[in-house]
Amino acid sequence: MTASGPRRDVDVATLGAVLARLIEQAHTIPPDQLSLLARADELPGVVAVRLWLVDYGGRELIPYGHDDTGRLSVDGTAPGRVFATGEPIELRHDDRTSLWAPLVDGIDRMGVAEFELAASDERLVPVLAKLASLMATELVTRGQYTDAVTLSRRVRPMTLAAELQWGLLVPGAFATPEVSVAAALEPSYAVAGDAYDFAENAGVLHAAIFDAMGHDLAATLICGLVVGAYRNLRRSGRELTEITAALDSLLRQQVADDGFATGVMLELDTRDGQVRYVNTGHPPPLLLREGRLVGRLEEGRSLPFGLGDLGKGGVEVGSVRLQPGDRLMLYSDGMVEAHSAGGAGFGVERLVDFVRVELASGLPDTEVVRRLIHALVDHFGGRLGDDATVMTIHWRPLAA
Repeated sequence: MTASGPRRDVDVATLGAVLARLIEQAHTIPPDQLSLLARADELPGVVAVRLWLVDYGGRELIPYGHDDTGRLSVDGTAPGRVFATGEPIELRHDDRTSLWAPLVDGIDRMGVAEFELAASDERLVPVLAKLASLMATELVTRGQYTDAVTLSRRVRPMTLAAELQWGLLVPGAFATPEVSVAAALEPSYAVAGDAYDFAENAGVLHAAIFDAMGHDLAATLICGLVVGAYRNLRRSGRELTEITAALDSLLRQQVADDGFATGVMLELDTRDGQVRYVNTGHPPPLLLREGRLVGRLEEGRSLPFGLGDLGKGGVEVGSVRLQPGDRLMLYSDGMVEAHSAGGAGFGVERLVDFVRVELASGLPDTEVVRRLIHALVDHFGGRLGDDATVMTIHWRPLAA
């Protein structure tokens, strides 16, 4: 979707008043439109504005509204670099100047904004970068009331199981001054059974990753039950042991044919780095320090939800204290195991080495996770036999 206006001289001083007026008008505009696009002709020095949203697989940038300008690859293009690094780039052509800025809500990356300028003006760069962030926030808000944003991010049809699963998930990136979270999962258009969840409450980060038995709609329904119950129990102030026992009992009562789910649930005190965790039949989280593996969280193990009768004292809680800068990596077995008979899995060693190299390049965790999940898919030739999910938690206290 593109908005154009007449060329005019750059007048940064009036831009704030224009933005205030556009925000006021946003309350009554239809949800499939964006106020900052609909009235882009009022932005001084801006000739046209176009938004490019990242697809669910994180590989392509798609023009909002699926206009006829085609798609852009995230990898190997200047706009893709803006998305990957979060840094604006100005590109000058023979007859025009374009400023590309990241669309970021918090630290959740939604795509990039393209501003065609009447003339190059370095004063506009920080202002339009902030404007792009405002557009991202508007996309998130309006996306709750229209299908336009969701449909603009799709490059292929999505299965019913994946539709349900994406509706269940929180955004894949989050940060406070003390901690950041980045998560991704594949196959993005056919995922079923894997999920992650996190929330920060009064200095404590609650995070979880789940893997339900099976790979189709039945697995998504089990996973939806587990995630919904986990949130309900967490919000009711229940302890990790109580949550674990309750989820186990719920699956034994509500899911037929011995359906089960594995998972890791943890609580990180962001003030002192203390972590408490429970592992119900899931691969152990990895502890990374300066990008290198220094240990696995092997404590707090019990049987999977639905198989353990965990209400009879069968739940233990593991603990570890992080050092400033440490990362925890939670992942499902689809990240490391073979996806075909006789095939070689991606493996924990390859996973850790990949993350170490990418972190050394200075990329944000959100980009490292995106590249990691793509490296996994490419390792198996684009076809995964099981869902694969990864989540990193980076503790970086202000006092460090």
